[in-house]
Amino acid sequence: MYDREIKAPPFRIILNAAEEWVPHELQGSILDGYRSIASISRLDGRQILEGMKAYWIGFGRVFGSEENAIRDCERRARDAINCGFPR
Repeated sequence: MYDREIKAPPFRIILNAAEEWVPHELQGSILDGYRSIASISRLDGRQILEGMKAYWIGFGRVFGSEENAIRDCERRARDAINCGFPR
């Protein structure tokens, strides 16, 4: 697993890339790539929206590297911030 924390005042974005494995007949499973998720919270600990301390960005598509998965998820997290945390 690969983690990165980004401070984007007044928010903190925590990104996590995980390996994506797929079944393989001969080898049992093989690494298909990496997918990433994120949580967004406020630096001051207050709620983002009423009743919500963190906003989650779900797994995106599979990328060939951890870095590309993280970049994609960071873009999606920043889009969510800019759009006011769509539900």
